[in-house]
Amino acid sequence: MKKIILFAILFCAASCNNKVIDIKSPCVSTEDGPCGPKKPVNEWWLKNYKNS
Repeated sequence: MKKIILFAILFCAASCNNKVIDIKSPCVSTEDGPCGPKKPVNEWWLKNYKNS
């Protein structure tokens, strides 16, 4: 029984050590990226609001 508990603890510890790698889109950038310039999320709404 002790071996099963020890194995379970070691398994949990080993699985918690795995680092997660963030996969990001190539279009995400702080400035001009490969997919064009970065635009504010609400730009379409602000344009329509200013024109009316």
